[in-house]
Amino acid sequence: TGFRPGNLNGAQAFNRDIFTANGFAQEAIDRAASHLDYDGDELSNFEFGGKITLADGRVQLVAALYRMEWDDMIQLTFDPLIPGVIQDFNDNVGEAHSQGLEYEITWMPRDRLTLRLAGDINEAETDSHNEGSPSAAPLTKGSPLIYSPDWSYAVSVDYGFDLGSAFEGRLRLDYHKQD
Repeated sequence: TGFRPGNLNGAQAFNRDIFTANGFAQEAIDRAASHLDYDGDELSNFEFGGKITLADGRVQLVAALYRMEWDDMIQLTFDPLIPGVIQDFNDNVGEAHSQGLEYEITWMPRDRLTLRLAGDINEAETDSHNEGSPSAAPLTKGSPLIYSPDWSYAVSVDYGFDLGSAFEGRLRLDYHKQD
C-alpha cells in the first residue's frame, strides 16, 4: 500500500489573487478558488508470482499476476471556464484499477550470449464515473488509464566478447512493441 499526500494547486491560488486584484467577475474568482487544493490518493497492490531456473541455470522463467486498486486518483485536469492561460490543476477524479500478467523468459544458450523475451498483458481502467468540469468531457467508468497499454513485449539479444586482455566488447539488439 502506498499513497501520495494531497497538495495545493499554486497556479489556481495565483489565478484567484490576480483575478481579485484586477477586478475580475466573482464567478472567475470562485472558479479558480474551487480548485485550490486536492486530497491525497492511495494505491494498494496485490501480486502473486514466481521465478524458476532450469537447464543448469541457463533458462530462467519469471511470471507474476497483479492487481492494483487506486483510490482518490490524482490526475491533471483542465477547466476551460477559468479565464486566462493557467487552466489546469491536479484533482481527485475517482477510483481505478490495473490488473494483469507480467512475464520474462531468459535463455543463455552459450557463454556470453543471452536471449530475452519479456512482456505483459494489462487491463487498466477507471472504476467510477466523474462528471469533470462543465465544458470538459467526463471520465466515465471503464475509461482506459493513460500510458497503460493493453499489452507490450520486448525481445533482446546480448553478446559479450573479449577485445584484447583488458577490454570487453558487447553487442546488443533490443526490440519493443506495445498496444
